[in-house]
Amino acid sequence: IVTNNPITSAQVVLRAQADVWAALEAQDIVVTADLRGLPPGTYTVDLNITFTTFSRIVLEDWLPRQITVSIDRAAEVLVPINADVRSTPQTGFEIAGITFSAQEARVTGPASQVERVVSADVRLNLADERNPFTRNYRLYAMNEQGQTVPGVTLTPDNIDVTVDIQPRENFREVFVTPNIIGEPASGYVVFA
Repeated sequence: IVTNNPITSAQVVLRAQADVWAALEAQDIVVTADLRGLPPGTYTVDLNITFTTFSRIVLEDWLPRQITVSIDRAAEVLVPINADVRSTPQTGFEIAGITFSAQEARVTGPASQVERVVSADVRLNLADERNPFTRNYRLYAMNEQGQTVPGVTLTPDNIDVTVDIQPRENFREVFVTPNIIGEPASGYVVFA
């Protein structure tokens, strides 16, 4: 697969008779770069110009004459799906369990990038959560150092995640009602 973004258009200078010129359209001119048989690496490849329907055309010039192409072999691997809990529930609540709608994700792309992926992570921010829930989350391809790996495709790229949040057994939430004695100093007010 091509891993860089080579240009996708070229300027072509032609000479043709008036009747051919009038009928000529952009799709009649084909610009190709032959990558057959090239192993992974970066190459400068010549561009070739051909015409699909007309034979009475003289090719004068074209730009660019060459493009630079980076090639890598395509790869595919299955990786486990993990929960990356970025913040835990509030004090008094705990995560009783996390389940996913899928257990593995398929990673596809250039072999040099696919080989770096060790997991597909779901990023969970649970600081404001107090009840069990199920939501759809995006997956991120991660390397061993916990960094996102670019240039790969995950299938599925989103999954449903069920997080079971429960109150802690040894914790009880109570409301405190202060017993205010006296009046505040002049210029101050008590808000209840």
